[in-house]
Amino acid sequence: MLHAGVAMASTYDWRLVAMSVLIAVIASYTALDLAGRVTVAQGKARIGWLTGGAIAMGIGIWAMHFVGMLAFEVSLPVSYNLLIVVISMLAAIAASGLALFLVSGAVLGISRLLGGSLFMGLGIATMHYTGMVAMQIDAITVYNPLLVAVSVVIAIAGSMVALWLAFQLRNINTGVGKWRKIGSAIVMGAAVPLMHYTGMAAASFIPIHTNETFHATIDSLILAISIGVATVIILGIALLTAFFDRRISAEVLKSEILESSEKRFRTMIQNLQVAVILVSDKLEILTSNQAALNLLGLTEDEVSGKVCLNLSNKIVREDGTEFPQQLQPIAQAIATRQPVHHVVMGVYHPVTQNLIWLLINADPELAVDGSIMRVICTFSDITKSKQDETAKRESEQRFRQIAENIGEVFWMSDLQQQRIIYVSPAYQQVWGRSCESLYQEPKSFLDAIHAEDQERILAAFPKQLCGEYNEEYRIIQPDGSIRWINDRAFPVYNESGEVYRITGIAADITERKQAEEKVLQSEDQYRQLAQREALLNGLANQIRTTLDLPKILETAVNEIRNLLQIHRCSFQWYRTDVQPNYFELIQQAGESTIVDVCHYDLLKQVPAVGEQIIKFNFFRSDNLSKDSNLDANSREKIACLGLTALLGLVISTNTGKIGVLICEHYDQLRPWNDYEIELLTAVTDQLAIAIDQAEIYNKSRLAATTAQVQAAQLQKALADLKLTQAQLIQTEKMSSLGQMVAGVAHEINNPVNFIQGNLQHINNYAQDLLELSELYQQRFPNPGAEIVERIEEIDWEFLKDDLPKCLSSMNVGASRIREIVLSLRNFSRLDEAEMKFVDIHEGIDSTLLILKHRWQAKAGNIGIQIVKKYADLPRVECYAGRLNQVLMNILANAIDALENQEHPRIITISTELSSENLSVHSQLQQQIENPNFCNVLIRIIDNGKGMTEEVKKRIFDPFFTTKEVGDGTGLGLSISYQIVVDKHKGKLGCISEPGKGTEFIIEIPLQQQNHYSNTTVAVTTEKG
Repeated sequence: MLHAGVAMASTYDWRLVAMSVLIAVIASYTALDLAGRVTVAQGKARIGWLTGGAIAMGIGIWAMHFVGMLAFEVSLPVSYNLLIVVISMLAAIAASGLALFLVSGAVLGISRLLGGSLFMGLGIATMHYTGMVAMQIDAITVYNPLLVAVSVVIAIAGSMVALWLAFQLRNINTGVGKWRKIGSAIVMGAAVPLMHYTGMAAASFIPIHTNETFHATIDSLILAISIGVATVIILGIALLTAFFDRRISAEVLKSEILESSEKRFRTMIQNLQVAVILVSDKLEILTSNQAALNLLGLTEDEVSGKVCLNLSNKIVREDGTEFPQQLQPIAQAIATRQPVHHVVMGVYHPVTQNLIWLLINADPELAVDGSIMRVICTFSDITKSKQDETAKRESEQRFRQIAENIGEVFWMSDLQQQRIIYVSPAYQQVWGRSCESLYQEPKSFLDAIHAEDQERILAAFPKQLCGEYNEEYRIIQPDGSIRWINDRAFPVYNESGEVYRITGIAADITERKQAEEKVLQSEDQYRQLAQREALLNGLANQIRTTLDLPKILETAVNEIRNLLQIHRCSFQWYRTDVQPNYFELIQQAGESTIVDVCHYDLLKQVPAVGEQIIKFNFFRSDNLSKDSNLDANSREKIACLGLTALLGLVISTNTGKIGVLICEHYDQLRPWNDYEIELLTAVTDQLAIAIDQAEIYNKSRLAATTAQVQAAQLQKALADLKLTQAQLIQTEKMSSLGQMVAGVAHEINNPVNFIQGNLQHINNYAQDLLELSELYQQRFPNPGAEIVERIEEIDWEFLKDDLPKCLSSMNVGASRIREIVLSLRNFSRLDEAEMKFVDIHEGIDSTLLILKHRWQAKAGNIGIQIVKKYADLPRVECYAGRLNQVLMNILANAIDALENQEHPRIITISTELSSENLSVHSQLQQQIENPNFCNVLIRIIDNGKGMTEEVKKRIFDPFFTTKEVGDGTGLGLSISYQIVVDKHKGKLGCISEPGKGTEFIIEIPLQQQNHYSNTTVAVTTEKG
């Protein structure tokens, strides 16, 4: 029962579904097979294959689609619009044609694959949905957009896979390739039905009429079978056509290849420089190249079709005998059906009748059944090489005659010297061994080489390959005698320029070596004499150029040790000026290990050796362990030290000093020869001269040094005397100045005291008179005319007002004079010549007061600003007058430094206490026992132009000054330094840099050290 507006139920005939899938697989296989034919076809054939293939493949795809639609069953009758069905078929054919065109190209790039997949997929989708439109049914067809889109995507993806597989498998026709094609066809065939049935699932049919019963008008099964059979027939025809075309093309191609190969073969033969003839199994010449005709002296007509064995009247072997026909190479190759190579035979030239030697190779070419198709015979003219071989053989015979009659050993071997090719008979005389032994054992000549030379000779073998091998070595003959050999070797090259053999000549040079040995011995004697002369001349030159005895002795022991090749050489003094006498080591030279061992004193440990040397002035022993001049105990001590040989010589000087030159050798015997004794005797004579001259030189040098010291002392005493004289003059000047200042101060002090003492009385009297005048005016307000006139004349009102001011001003002036006198007395301090406790600040103020006329501002001078930064100081124990002299010198220099300077001009004076020079323990102790014990620092700082480092280093030197001549003596700071450092045990320092001013620091103890020590003792005693 159908309901309007409700989709009809549908089913599929699974037989037809299976048929549609089978048709799709067959069509896919056909497409893969046709792709190969379209690819290889050219021109019109390609267009034909492309068209036919597109029709066959398109019909196959359409047939799958139409059978699939026939498999679809609904409750309403279905008919088809024939025109639309044909259009859907054309869409399938067009998509198939596009696919074949794409896969037949040389390259299938990614862009071409994607574009082709898109168009082919859309073509298949067009075919499908056009076929759906061809369905005529009394119902409304409704599509699911999602499934429609999925079907289109499946069509495009399936097209991409189909194109890629078709491109990859288009030229594969082997057994394995066909199975791959079948598998790929199944994959492609499954993709097309998947798209079709997805598209069918996207369609729903809603009937228009519901009460009528319909019957099918078409028998779907019969129609599907008909279409399927027709499609299979069409696809089969296409496959058969492709199969037969492929076979025909293969045969044609094979024939063309064979023909082309034969042409190339014959062309190659003609162009070869090697003579070639082709012979049939009947020995008839099929063809020959020009090289063969030229070599045999024949023409093409003379050889074509002729029997090759009849080309020459006579063919001979290498030994000159006739070569039988049945044994000739071509006949043998035909008879045995095997190649015959490297056969040499002689052929007489038909024109010149000269004998030509040929190297022949015959190779039979067999058919599939094993029969001989032809024989390829190649031959080369080796006449020249045969002639060269003959000449070489004759040359070798001459060479052997020469080699066997010369005294040198001529030899030849392979590259590795594993095989001796030839050795001349002289080997037996030189090596003392038979030639046969060398042939049997090529390495036996190495065994005869002296063991000390074998390693060097083996290392030199590679030089043989480049012709640079030229070595001399010793061999030991079987009887033990030693012979000297000079061996030279050269490479031998083949025709290719490659080294293939080594040849050489070994000469006996024993007599020459013996002569050279004699010459060397003679040269050695001359060399020893020259070395002796060089050593003696060197010592003599050094004695003339230097009188440095240690240097001369050092050179002597080093040169003797190097010349005699001994372990140790030393020089020692035999000291007779002390008791007991002993040997003193002065210089030694030797190997580091021996010198380390020789820290011992041999002549002390083995006194017998020293006694022998001093007693006889000479000691010589080649073997100390067996020296009869030494006792057993001494020999045992020497053996423990490893000393084997010793040579000692005494050196006597004119001064009576005795020196000993000792040569020592260890571990092995060392015979001393007469030449060495003569050399050392000459050396000791030279050393004796050097020692005497050095003694004379040292004495004169000591006298000169003593004179220089005395002169320096006198010069220093003179300088000290000058300084003391200048200081005394300066001190006398300061003393006189102090006495004058003290006298002036004393003379001024008395009248000033008188004036200041009476000023107070005058002031009192004036006040009384003024008070009386006031009282008189009050009592007598109207005085007489004479009194009034007098009052006006003297300006009584002004006098009454100004008189007290005058008296007050006179009192201030008297006080000021008193202060000046006091400052003069403080500065001179004549009454304080001893060290006393004083107020440092008073001394500074007194000095500033005396110098006030220089730093105070006045007309045309802005003056100098004095800044005082006084600390709260206790009284300081010092020489007050001398300390004031220091302050005067430093402040005067500061004022001098600022005189020509622009504003501002500042001198800063500060005082403070310091205890930096004491340890922590001392500070704690002094804080407990004497809190006033510390240092007083006085800093005088100016902002002048400063001093350079060079000037600052010399400011305390006597007579050094930076002022103009006549402006200073250069003694002020020198005397100040002595007053602070020597008199007060303090410090006087200076800090200055150019452009940064100058600072002088005066540091003196608050209490002098001797007073402090006494106080400390007293305190300690009291506590104890």
